[in-house]
Parts: sequence; structure tokens; C-alpha cells
Amino acid sequence: MSPKSIIQLTENLKSLYIKTAPKLKGSDRRQFMAEVVKGLGIGGQTLVEQELRWNRLTIHFFSHWLLLSYILGQVGISSPTSNLARLGNASP
Repeated sequence: MSPKSIIQLTENLKSLYIKTAPKLKGSDRRQFMAEVVKGLGIGGQTLVEQELRWNRLTIHFFSHWLLLSYILGQVGISSPTSNLARLGNASP
């Protein structure tokens, strides 16, 4: 049996989420989508995949990105994206 989301999406919320996500870019979009899934609770990734047609693998990635942002913020690092780029350019 698959878990059900605690919150159900109304038509108004669906419309709002569907219209808002494409207007955002970069980290704002990642954070918005991850926060929507987080707010839906258990089964949120599956629910947004079915109801909003958001890619579940992308949402999974965004959720991890949000968690990584939080963890890095706790140790005083601003953004996982900027720090990964900086590490990729580092000389051995």
C-alpha cells in the first residue's frame, strides 16, 4: 500500500502551483518546488507528480538540494550550487 499525502490539493492550489513554478528560475524554483513537496508531507513527491505533472526525479533532487542548502547554511556556507562550482574549479 502506498502512503497517502496528509494534505489534498484543491483546484485553486493546483492552479497556483502550476502557474508559479515556471515563472521562477534557478534556486528560487528549486526552493519553491521542494517547499511545496515538503508541505504536502508523506507522499508529497508522488502527489505532485500525479497532480501537477512535475517530474518525480527532479523533485527528489530538489528536496535533497533544499536539505543540503540547510546543512551548508548551518556551517556558514551560502549555496550548494556555488560551492560545488568552486570545488569543481579547484586545482589538485
